[in-house]
Amino acid sequence: MDMGCIIRPGDEVKILPDFTKASILFDELRDYVEEVIIRADIEILTRIGTILDETLYSYMGLKASQFRTMKYRLNKKNLPSLYFIPRVYLNLYDKLRPYVSDKDWKTIECKINELYSVLFRSNLGFSDFKSLYLNPQIVDFSKFKELFRSFKYGQRSSHIVSQKRFLIDKLELSFFSIFLEFREGKRSLTTTDRHLSNLLFDKAYRTNIFTATEKEERINLPTLLALIYRIDCLTLLDLKSKGVNSANLHKLERLKDNFRAIIEDFIVSNPYIDSPYIGKWGETIIEREPEFYRPELELLIEFYIAFSNQKGREISLEELKNELGINPGFLNLHDVSIITWNTFLKLVGEFKGNYYFLGILHKSLTCKNYKRTSQALRIYRNDREINPPKESGYHENWNDRDLKDFHIVILLLRDLGHDIRNLQPIDSSSFLRQLNNKYKFRRHHIFKESDRKSLDPNKLALVIQAYHYALESLDTSTVNDLISKRLNWNDNSCPQFYKELFPDDWNDLWQEIIERRDYLKQRGVEEFLKKYYPDVVTRVFGNRFVKGSLETKVRNMIYNWIKLGNPIPNLPDYLDNILIGPIQQKITNYLGNL
Repeated sequence: MDMGCIIRPGDEVKILPDFTKASILFDELRDYVEEVIIRADIEILTRIGTILDETLYSYMGLKASQFRTMKYRLNKKNLPSLYFIPRVYLNLYDKLRPYVSDKDWKTIECKINELYSVLFRSNLGFSDFKSLYLNPQIVDFSKFKELFRSFKYGQRSSHIVSQKRFLIDKLELSFFSIFLEFREGKRSLTTTDRHLSNLLFDKAYRTNIFTATEKEERINLPTLLALIYRIDCLTLLDLKSKGVNSANLHKLERLKDNFRAIIEDFIVSNPYIDSPYIGKWGETIIEREPEFYRPELELLIEFYIAFSNQKGREISLEELKNELGINPGFLNLHDVSIITWNTFLKLVGEFKGNYYFLGILHKSLTCKNYKRTSQALRIYRNDREINPPKESGYHENWNDRDLKDFHIVILLLRDLGHDIRNLQPIDSSSFLRQLNNKYKFRRHHIFKESDRKSLDPNKLALVIQAYHYALESLDTSTVNDLISKRLNWNDNSCPQFYKELFPDDWNDLWQEIIERRDYLKQRGVEEFLKKYYPDVVTRVFGNRFVKGSLETKVRNMIYNWIKLGNPIPNLPDYLDNILIGPIQQKITNYLGNL
């Protein structure tokens, strides 16, 4: 097996690290650390001008008795594979970094990097390693798993590691990154499992997820919600009573935030392929990544904590459903959906005539818990743009999130992101949810009042709010003519309408459209959207889609739209060929079977 290859569960490891080289590198690191300590003039214990071994190694988080002589050599028996380099790095970072120059610290990191490269066979860089131990909650689960496979199983035959084990390891590392006293000592993973279980559940035995074994075992969602609830209930007194003596309010809040973020990421990663936590079943226009539904997960967590607080214990999801008396979309993550305006009103209450009808939350929760859920709902409503239905005349699904995002993508591609009337580019930030209304995008019905119930993108145009009135002043035939011109990519000439409206600027504005057109033809749909409309990419597809998959996602979106019985979008021939052409036979077959 090549030294640079990835160690995966099931691989048989036949090559051990070069311990001789590792020992030399360790000696060089130790000597340089001693030199830096002396140069930094740090007050330390010395004996006749020589730094005591105990002092030097305390800076490195190691026992001096093990490393007292230069004859000591690293080998597979005395190298604690999981903790050796992390302990050295973290202790130097905590105890030495504040006192040394950037140049000296960079040299120390380079020496640790060399040691890391020799001891652990992983294709993930030293920067990932540093993140893993300094801020483990921000490390993507796929990277985390790869690093741990390398660290923990790189020097013996590998074996299957459960998803549960990875989650526990990440929680433990986050705990270590905050409370130094639990990483300087030599603690086994079993001891740490028991310690965290006792800390969170106040039991002498391991419970909840901490009963994990190497055998794969799916963690049920209620178990994870109960764990988050227990974490949320942690107090400073709890930590102190369990021997976490360095705890303070700042570290407590950091621990809570980190633990919750790690568990949320675990859920969103859908680690169990055959039984995902988050999914969407049934017919839908846009196939979303699980990350898209994080707001629903966060809302579920806030409701779960509030209603558990109300009961004084962890509750089941069935209990939560019964307490609410309704089944909102966020309650069933396995078939998740965005809540509707009517559901929102049932939860918070509403005025009907001269009377105010209390919402479910007001009836079910006391002050603190009510405030928590109400605040979570306000954040959720803003994030998801949950608004009252448009005034009469609009289609009932006009504000549907899937529909809105479908319109955005199709109209941006058709018109290349430039306003139909004033030729100005619509900025990517116009599609951010938290934005002043003046600069937010709007969908404009070309046929105005006569066709406001239409959801057909061929009868719509994109515009920002500030220019909406100006577009409404144009007659329908003019707008259609301008759109037809945009659809014809074989003609580079600017329409006379723009030349007369912008006699000084029309050439520059039209040239930008030509440049966008050329860029899309040269680089494709994905690169076009990522360059000009990154906020739309994030809004519609999230940040975790596979590189090179965006064009396929847009194509599937169009197919799903047509499959629901809707008209085929009018696109320039080039886009029609790459987006609709490949699915034309599927469309024909589908329509033929209706």
